Parts: sequence; structure tokens; C-alpha cells
Amino acid sequence: MSAIYHEIKRLIPENFTKIIAYINTDVNLTNQINDALALYDTNKEKRNYLISFLESLRAEQPSATGFSREPTGLVHVFIDNSNVEIEGKKFVSNLQAVFENQLCLDYGRLLGLVLNGRQMGEDPVIVGSRPPPNDSLWKEIEDLGFQVKVHDRIFRDKEKEVDNELGAFISDAIQEHKRLGIIVLVAGDGDHSPFLRRALLRGWIIEVWFWTEGNEILQLWIIISNYVIINLDPYYLRFIYAYRRENTGRKIFLEIEDIVGSWDSENMMECYEELNLFCWWWHKPHNTFYMYFDEYEQWREAKHWIQKKYSNVAEYKK
Repeated sequence: MSAIYHEIKRLIPENFTKIIAYINTDVNLTNQINDALALYDTNKEKRNYLISFLESLRAEQPSATGFSREPTGLVHVFIDNSNVEIEGKKFVSNLQAVFENQLCLDYGRLLGLVLNGRQMGEDPVIVGSRPPPNDSLWKEIEDLGFQVKVHDRIFRDKEKEVDNELGAFISDAIQEHKRLGIIVLVAGDGDHSPFLRRALLRGWIIEVWFWTEGNEILQLWIIISNYVIINLDPYYLRFIYAYRRENTGRKIFLEIEDIVGSWDSENMMECYEELNLFCWWWHKPHNTFYMYFDEYEQWREAKHWIQKKYSNVAEYKK
């Protein structure tokens, strides 16, 4: 608290009295100001922040603009796909001894992971490469009553352009929504800190999901109450899988004949996730599927899971 008062004393008497009135009645507001001041280095920057903070409080009075400081708990998702896919495939390739071009991301499952049962505040935004038409993302979003805003990467390997594009959408969100929410940023790397700082100073909660290899930017941040960093590495089994024929002969496979053609990657991922295994499968013409495993016990558990899940499945031994 003393750090806040030290900075407040630099203000003119009128502003000093007004901001003291605010922080003496709102502990959360006091913590927010304290965290925000720590983001600045010079006294001038801190003083300017306090002045702009006072102005924002005046502007956000419900009677004037409809703005409210009461949080909604709604989640606004932004995915920087320019590097999420690259860093993710690199990580899983090294871990699972599989080629990067054999790996796929399921964006519907990635979205489900970061939402974790929470409600979205608006359509999720993806900047970068476009997920394939058969990705579960499209059905997931449709079921939730939203549409995906996909902004294709039209620049030539200019990562800064991607950062700026996504930052613009984050800025739009905090300007357009009258009540505070949660910004979830999923990114491989990149510097989004200017846009996130703006949201923090307005009282939004920030949640950033990063791969270990892309976490250099995290070193620029201090630990503050409404800023959460989550490592994607432990969750890769939930949304990354391998899709190619396994030709080395080192894996055991389960062959499935799907007569009605109803099986897809979601069925495969569900099975592997339940068994806490890395998903590797392949589909050849005439609805024949292959599921690959490292050990016989894994193969046996997968077979039993399928038989239990789908009671109409018949087993044919070769």
C-alpha cells in the first residue's frame, strides 16, 4: 500500500483526494493499481498512468456510458496460429519420434481445452493458417452458437505483422465490450505485451497459453494477480495427433472396418485421450482405419474401450 501512496503523492491535490477515495473503498482496485504501477519504470510513466486511470473511472460510470467494472466471467479467445502449429509440431515431433509433416492439430479440441467449460463472450479469433474443413473446430463452435473469425496469413513470414493483427483484435474487444471479461491468448511465441498491458490496465483478466519453446516473452512479465500463464506442453495429447501410415513395423496396429463411414479423428482422439496415449492413426480407402500403439497392452486396452463404447462392433480375428 505504501508504494501506491508514494506515487499518488506526486499528483496535484485534487487528483490525490479523488484517487484516495477510490482505493480506500475497494481492495481489488488497490491491488490492480499496485500491479499496474509495477509495469512502469519511470515516475513520469507512473504518474501518467494514475491520471489516465482516474479519467477511465470517470468515463466508465454506468450512468454516462453503460460501462461497468463488474466482471462477466466471459472468455474471449484469440489464437495466434502463425507459430502455435510450428512450435507444437516441433515439440511433439521430438517427444514422440514422429515427423512434423505427420502431425495435425485439432483446433476444436484446443478451444475446448482453453475454455474448460467456461462461456465465450464472442466469436473466437484465429490469425494465421486456416484449420482444415474436417477439423472439429467448426462443429464445436456451431454447437456453441458462434462462428469462427479466421484471418488468413497474407504476409510473407512477417511475424510482427501477425502480432499486430491479433493485437488489433484484442484492442477491439476491450473497447467494444462494456463489462470486463477474460482474454485468452493462445500463441507459439511473439510479443503481444503492449496489447495485453492495455487490457490489464483496464481491469481485464489475461490468460496466456504458450509452448515452452516460445516462452521468451514471458520473461518480460512479473507475477500479478490477474495475469495467468499456462504451459501447453502437458496438454498436447488432448489436441495433437499423428496421421500417416506407420511403415517401420515397430508399432502394433488395430484395424477397424467402418462400414457406414461414421468414424473420424474425433472418435480416434476420444479413445486415445481416455487411455492417456498419443494418438496415431491412418485411414485408407473403403473406410478402413488403423490405430497404432507401442505396446500390446495399449492395443488390448484400446480394443476393449472400443467394444465397450460401441456395442455393435464385431471382432474378426485374422
